[in-house]
Amino acid sequence: MSDISPIMRTVLTKLYNSCHPQQPALPAQYYDLTQVRGGGAFIRKFRDDLDLANQGFLCRLFSGHIGTGKSSELQELQKQLRETSPMDKRFFPILIDMEQFIDAYDAGIPDILLAIVAEMTFQLEEAHISVSDNIVKQWWGRIKETFTTPLGTDNVEVSVGIFKARIASLSKTPSVRSKMRESMEPLCSVLLTEVNLFFEDVRKTLTNLGTEEKYTDFVLLFD
Repeated sequence: MSDISPIMRTVLTKLYNSCHPQQPALPAQYYDLTQVRGGGAFIRKFRDDLDLANQGFLCRLFSGHIGTGKSSELQELQKQLRETSPMDKRFFPILIDMEQFIDAYDAGIPDILLAIVAEMTFQLEEAHISVSDNIVKQWWGRIKETFTTPLGTDNVEVSVGIFKARIASLSKTPSVRSKMRESMEPLCSVLLTEVNLFFEDVRKTLTNLGTEEKYTDFVLLFD
């Protein structure tokens, strides 16, 4: 870059460091590229599938290279799902940044279930939607029994926010993550049952909110 003027070097440096491929674009940075990216085909197709489905569950995989806008697109989808569709359906989207909770190269079913419960309960509470936090207390009790040393919240009533923060923090240490998984893997069938019961409780709550506030269902978005 020896032939570039000092001013241009400053400009290029600023532009280069304004982009972080590992991080999704913030709402203020989101630019609508639907005309050159398929006219919003991804979001429209996803909404159409949700609107038309009346039985079973839908599972969709959305993939791409790092920095191609997957996370930004999921954030836009999250916003769109909250809007009422022409089919009079509205969904409560829960976007989970899995990197907060798991190691992509070392993950098991308990890790994923913990991430779902931690983020789901947290986002529902943030939206002022009241659901039972029994699953949080029950699972945290099991985790505490796994460790002989205090986890920092032994004498504190575990709230939804504390649960999410502690799970995310504990999951960052490989040895701790491995120990949690080993203690919970034998209970996988029990955990799945408890999660499904929690889902039913959430679904019932969302569909019984006020006329203007109620949702058709919830949608889990994994990033």
